[in-house]
Amino acid sequence: MQQTYDLRDYTNYGYSFPYGIGRSVPLEISKEDRDDAGSARKLREHILQTITEVFKREGASLLSTPIFEIGENLAGEWSDGPRTKNDSRSKLYSIRHRLTPPFARWLALRPSRTQIKTYRVGQVYCCNEYDIRHLGALPEFYQCDFDIAGEECNPMFHDAEVLEVIVEMFKALKLDFVIRINHHKILRSVLAARGVPHHMVPDVALALDKWRQTSWEQVKRELAKMRLSEKVAEPLHDLECFHGDMSKALGALWRTCDRNVIAGVKEIETLLSYLEKSNIAEYMYFDMSLGRGLDDYSGIVFEVIVRHR
Repeated sequence: MQQTYDLRDYTNYGYSFPYGIGRSVPLEISKEDRDDAGSARKLREHILQTITEVFKREGASLLSTPIFEIGENLAGEWSDGPRTKNDSRSKLYSIRHRLTPPFARWLALRPSRTQIKTYRVGQVYCCNEYDIRHLGALPEFYQCDFDIAGEECNPMFHDAEVLEVIVEMFKALKLDFVIRINHHKILRSVLAARGVPHHMVPDVALALDKWRQTSWEQVKRELAKMRLSEKVAEPLHDLECFHGDMSKALGALWRTCDRNVIAGVKEIETLLSYLEKSNIAEYMYFDMSLGRGLDDYSGIVFEVIVRHR
């Protein structure tokens, strides 16, 4: 919606306008952005407060980081987007796209810390035009991070702890949900065994990741754009047989006899043993198509799916 106002109406409130006040201008907001007020704002405050309370109950401490980071501290996509220049040190700053890179920088500056459990809730800003136009990303949104860093302990122990936090959070919000789980060791090995060239594995995994939100036909079109041969692409549809019940999917993967696949299966089984003790294994199911972040992560990946009522 667009309305026109006379700028002279605002001069009594201390506003200044570099282009003069002797004319009227349209005031509007971009279609991707939104103002929060009324019931929408109250709902957001309730959600964020509920999440924060769960984080605190799990013993996490609050960590706040600046909205801007020195561009040199960020790499690749993190350094893209709006920047401002700090005159005192002549440094270029980049607005944060996620809460993870600032946390990584904070950790790197404190190498003596042995272990930390922390949470962060804050606004982040997406400046990638493709993500906004084609993937439905909002230019500005809230991110809630719960992180455990430092000393290693039993494999999958902390992953199980994070999943416990997720389950508690969504139950507190009274939502009906399930959690998709995959392992990048498994996905990489299965794709390679089916003829996907090594350099194309991350892009193919990203295309498969959209399977649940779109359709197999849409995934095939994306694979064709990558110039993955139809002979290799079509059999990837068989990955559907690894979707669903955890025990059945893992049993089928054991029979592949692939060393890396079996290593991933063992880690998931260890994870499930912790989840069963916490009585939350029922929320999990295996999904081979879950493949986001293949360049960033090497182990377990999971995603919460809220069922429509």
